[in-house]
Amino acid sequence: MEKEFFNYAAYIAATGWERRTFFSRWQSIYQNDRRWAPPPYRRLTQMLTPDRSPHLARRTPQLIHMEAVERRTTNNSTLAAGLGASGILREQAVCAAILLTDPRSRERTGALAYLHAVNDPAVVERFLWTLQEQSYRLGIRRLVAPVGLSSLLPSGALMDNFHRPPPLHTIYNPPYVPEILSLAMSPVSESRLYTAHVSSSGPEAGDACISVPPAQMTATLGPLSAAIADQEGNDDEAIFPSPDAAEIAFYYDWLRVWPMEIWVYQTGGENAGFIILQPDLAPAMAQAQGGRRPWQRAWLAWRM
Repeated sequence: MEKEFFNYAAYIAATGWERRTFFSRWQSIYQNDRRWAPPPYRRLTQMLTPDRSPHLARRTPQLIHMEAVERRTTNNSTLAAGLGASGILREQAVCAAILLTDPRSRERTGALAYLHAVNDPAVVERFLWTLQEQSYRLGIRRLVAPVGLSSLLPSGALMDNFHRPPPLHTIYNPPYVPEILSLAMSPVSESRLYTAHVSSSGPEAGDACISVPPAQMTATLGPLSAAIADQEGNDDEAIFPSPDAAEIAFYYDWLRVWPMEIWVYQTGGENAGFIILQPDLAPAMAQAQGGRRPWQRAWLAWRM
């Protein structure tokens, strides 16, 4: 049985009700995939509330999703998936993304955060075309996807290892999405994730390492993160601008949702590097559907 979609309609969330509708439609696209670990639903919706986060407020997020009617074709007949006894056709979400601009970008680059799409090249192509039309109105001349809400968070389409749930903070997509995106977009970078087995009895931290309470994370790590970003440089060809204080603060605020340990390395009496350790709670996030409902958030709080 083959399927196709028709009667497309794109929506841009403008009101509080439309924003809730977007998140509902966005989550419905991957909600039946057991390997997908949704981001924390409540924190995500809070961060995207206008003026809640200075970093995201300047990026003017636009919540866009597309709906269509599914039609399945067999050898003998054509069936509309949403056709019931009443004869009403029901639309379903087929694509969704958060369109982000960035006033710091020198190349007028926009980003598509949390891009979700069904397994249909024609649908994805139509959605990208809709996004391009909206992008031109905003002065955007280049789109990158899939990305997180910050360049400090993982970006990109997952290419392999689909037999295991990706770890926390990793963007997830079904196996077919990279191939579909490659029909309309060009790859710009590649990243790899490595694993290491941790022994039960490792060396203790020396005098050069200090522990930092999570409450002091932004104050302690913010200047160090900015210094590291400045050393990496920010040339005209960069896909993402170097993180500034507002983006770094957003990043650390996002990480605080989960338990963590922070270690800072010091040399010559000055901070020189740091590492943030967090448990991989992606399976718990998947089981609780990102904590969308109150009882799921309560269970996640207990699990953490």
